[in-house]
Amino acid sequence: MLIYWHINSAFSPENASPCTRQKLFQHAAIPPITTCSIARAGLLVLSLSLVFFGTTGQAGTQSETNGRYQNDDVTEAAIATRPAARPTKTLVIIIDDIGNDLKPGHDVIDLPGKVNVAVLPFTPHARELANSAHLAGKEVLLHAPMSSISKSLQSKGTLTPDLSEAAFRTSLADALAQVPHARGINNHQGSDLTQRHVQMSWVMQELDQRALYFVDSRTSTQTVAAATAAEFGIPNLSRRIFLDNERNKSAIAARFVELLRIVLSEGQAVAIGHPYPETIEYLRWALPQLDRLGIRLAYVSEVLNRQTASSADSEVDDQLTHPIVAPVLSSSAGS
Repeated sequence: MLIYWHINSAFSPENASPCTRQKLFQHAAIPPITTCSIARAGLLVLSLSLVFFGTTGQAGTQSETNGRYQNDDVTEAAIATRPAARPTKTLVIIIDDIGNDLKPGHDVIDLPGKVNVAVLPFTPHARELANSAHLAGKEVLLHAPMSSISKSLQSKGTLTPDLSEAAFRTSLADALAQVPHARGINNHQGSDLTQRHVQMSWVMQELDQRALYFVDSRTSTQTVAAATAAEFGIPNLSRRIFLDNERNKSAIAARFVELLRIVLSEGQAVAIGHPYPETIEYLRWALPQLDRLGIRLAYVSEVLNRQTASSADSEVDDQLTHPIVAPVLSSSAGS
């Protein structure tokens, strides 16, 4: 079976031939993409789990001939009876730009599974949606506005290089106070600021004081944000895929397929999306399929805690009992 065909067939809306298994999915909450692509999805993602994990949960025996991956266990009977794969891979999804509108914000919060919610400060519904996300069990980040090379319209509270250190730190503290329950931050825009070591050092010093993490959205290939975070001992991750630079279902599906390939190959990846109806609709269908591929959704703090625990075996028990990333904010943040 073609491994890429499996993923594309399961997660792409392009296939439209008749399908006899339509009834299997008639009660599923799925976007209005073609019937055949959806009906194939359950069987095809199961077959993909066989290709990658074999029958034991480990990497199956594979051979590649003319681009084909073959596995003796991949038969229709085996696929049809295959349970969900044991989760061995990790996917982190962050939805940015929450706070301007209530309905898209609540739609993101209602997405199934462990979706991270990044809230823009100084927006009309920032505090309300941060509280709602926290109550729903989601992980909340501050989506911190930072200066861009294009000098596009700046959000209120944007961190810029022309601020003094004192003003810079005050602005970041004010932004954090706008987003209750934030456990870390990622950058909104920031193609300019994330290239500046001095200013990113100020960011990391503030995060260190609050036991917060940093996620580099990587809006610039010249970013020094992750390296600066590591320099200051700040737990950090970096974005690999933007899901919705193009706002149409076909493009989003293609990016999601690319994301799956990275996760299955490397074991972990971070994706960022936005509260667009197209993105929400696609994720509402796609996220429940991940367990059949052996992929778990995770919060940023979970991944960072696991990384820290695995890198310091002598402190594992203490780190699991007292996670390195604690819910923050000061009493001035409110709730």
